[in-house]
Amino acid sequence: KQIVSNFKERMRYYKRRILPNSNEIVTNFNKKVTPETIPEHNDIHKTEYFKPTANDRCFIADEALRLDSTDFKLRYPLLTNGRFNEDEYRSFAETLGDIQLFISKTLEKKFQVTKLKQYKAVLVIPDLYDKVYVENFIELLLQMSFQGVAVIQESLASTYGAGVSSACVIDIGAKTTKVSCIDEGMIIPNSRANLSYGGDDITRLFYKLLKESNFPIDYDVNNDFDWPALNQLKEKFITFQDANVTVQLYNFIKRYPSKLSEKYEFKVFDEVMLAPMGLFFPKVFEKIKDFESTPFTNRKSLDVYNGQSNNPTSTTQKNCFENNSYADKIDFEVLKDLLNPDTLEDAKEDEVPTIAALDKVIIQSIANASRYDFSKAKTFYENLLIVGGGAKIEALDFILTDRINIWRPKILALLNLPDFLKKIETLSTNFEKEHEFSKIQSEEEIQTLQIELFKIIETELNEFLESVNNPLNPVEVLPAPRDIDPSILTWKGASVFSRLKLIEELWITEADWDLLSSRTLQYKALFNY
Repeated sequence: KQIVSNFKERMRYYKRRILPNSNEIVTNFNKKVTPETIPEHNDIHKTEYFKPTANDRCFIADEALRLDSTDFKLRYPLLTNGRFNEDEYRSFAETLGDIQLFISKTLEKKFQVTKLKQYKAVLVIPDLYDKVYVENFIELLLQMSFQGVAVIQESLASTYGAGVSSACVIDIGAKTTKVSCIDEGMIIPNSRANLSYGGDDITRLFYKLLKESNFPIDYDVNNDFDWPALNQLKEKFITFQDANVTVQLYNFIKRYPSKLSEKYEFKVFDEVMLAPMGLFFPKVFEKIKDFESTPFTNRKSLDVYNGQSNNPTSTTQKNCFENNSYADKIDFEVLKDLLNPDTLEDAKEDEVPTIAALDKVIIQSIANASRYDFSKAKTFYENLLIVGGGAKIEALDFILTDRINIWRPKILALLNLPDFLKKIETLSTNFEKEHEFSKIQSEEEIQTLQIELFKIIETELNEFLESVNNPLNPVEVLPAPRDIDPSILTWKGASVFSRLKLIEELWITEADWDLLSSRTLQYKALFNY
């Protein structure tokens, strides 16, 4: 209901006319649809399913999804968020064995690479990584005989790919959505957020909305062989371009193994925009799937001295987990928080990943990234870099810009906020000196004076917000450079990284790993490991 209401409000704002009985037209048309069988010679995109021979032991990647046999078991060695899948395997070694098989077979098949000892490898890891994942992966690559391994974090690789030094990177993947701010080639640790929804959740929601409109084709969202077709449906039809949201007639082909394909005609209306709007109303995703309750991997990386988890954490992640967002606060509450940065504590590993609206997370991430220098907020807002498959949603940049402008508290939108904060700090210091806070013993007296100080600050804030001379920070989304597919921008950045002179200092060899093991990363990584 919230999403539909928000959608209608947006259409009214942009003066887009909606026919009152649009949903009814769609439902009634879809009820009566009958499929048209396509002769094999006319089906140019037919999926070629095949039967295995007696000598076949395993199939990987696309082949595994085109196998017409019940004798094989489909397995995914990696789960979301840098987690190894140990549930479907008999041992951890077997999981790693499948990953090794996948890498070596892919390199051999796609690039005719068989002698790995002639190559080095760049490993791209999440910004909020799990140390068990990173260390085991490096070990695995060295065991495969790569000469050396260099490690780079995802969002930093994205900026290398885009050719920018500072940006707020929004990575919308299949399972997770991540936000991080990069300042002159360094990730700001407390700006990182990892959210447990992505393109797959949009696919599920889109199909659910279509079925409510009597969509004529039946698929099973839990079936690995139906899933590529559902993804294709989503990629073809979803949009944020409100001019395209009208009752439209489309067609789609359902393909089967060992059977002729069927062509269906169907109508859609607002489903094409309601489904991706789940990014801003992620609670809807919780209604249609069970989120993984186990964060990271089943294996914990623990500090050798205190026995506590030593995986990286982030203030933004903690804020998202606690539903404590600046976007939901009044300006005075935001100001009080900005004046007391020391009250913020680090997050815990159990808070990764979490759920929060994407527009609010971006505002939170930029605020935390600029906390000690608010002049940086302008750079981040002007350089929003969207990567991953989600970046291909039509007009995503347009709606994201709108929603950030709507939800951003006015105090965080103002360009001259740094000057105002300096003024308030000076005012507070003078007030404390004038009333000799250091000499007061009574807590009641201090509280009374603090209330008085807050009233003065609130008055100053109201005057500042009402001033007509306050320019706003513009919000701009960077286009992908030179028509590069945004879903591979991170990999493009990793290849750029591999060509820099700097990387010669960062290669981890087998000798390094044998000598220092994971401590090597303290000397051979661009970030604090």
